[in-house]
Amino acid sequence: MNVPCFKDVGGRLLVLIALITMACVPFATAADRALIVGVGDYAHVGDLSGINLDVDMMWEAAERLGFREIKTLMDQEATYDRFRSLFERWLIEGTRAGDRVLLYFSGHGGCVADQNGDESDGKDEALVLYDTRLRGDTMERSRRGDELHALLQRLSGRRVLVLIDACHSSTSHVDDPSIAFLAAAADSELVRATPAGSLFTLGLHKAINDTVSARQSLTLQALRDEVDNFIRSKFDSGDVYGEPHQPQFWGNPDFPIYDPTQD
Repeated sequence: MNVPCFKDVGGRLLVLIALITMACVPFATAADRALIVGVGDYAHVGDLSGINLDVDMMWEAAERLGFREIKTLMDQEATYDRFRSLFERWLIEGTRAGDRVLLYFSGHGGCVADQNGDESDGKDEALVLYDTRLRGDTMERSRRGDELHALLQRLSGRRVLVLIDACHSSTSHVDDPSIAFLAAAADSELVRATPAGSLFTLGLHKAINDTVSARQSLTLQALRDEVDNFIRSKFDSGDVYGEPHQPQFWGNPDFPIYDPTQD
């Protein structure tokens, strides 16, 4: 029987998703937009602590990358319907080809039975929103991977980066040449967190801040490697116990996350 997969007590599952388009367009027509979503206070499943820290870190990272139009959905605001509505209006309808877009999600994630046969392990990943409810071995009003993929594919004309800080997150990517994907862990791995925030988000925050401060270029491959090194350092130092989760990426390794010549 397939059962919902949640993170164990040893580490919070944080789902972080980020979509970034790095094209140079005239200032008058560019809409560099970010949507930052965090759920720590849930209606029907166990709460998570520290989600506000991840949201704050991602807001700062978004600003360092040049985003000025930023919206957030936090806790009770981040319902199944509200997430889709704001995604469509703010990101899809509010941007066009060539614009930069950032989407971040931090909260519970899980896996449910695959409904269309596109998952080799028979499980589909899902984002657990504020009003998600467990019904036996299913999760009602969760944002399944297939649903998220459909939304992402409507961002046609953008070069999109998706970042997910979640357990079992490596098959949540979209097979689209315009979308680059970085996940916190392989399908079988659990992600971990500290009192200061999730390891993956902390690694992203540090890599982006360091790179922008040094005015160096940052690619998808480089970001993945920097975050991986950060995570491993926390396990090696004894700050976190267990086995480190390994970030996974798909897409062009040279996909530009930050280019100082475009400032």
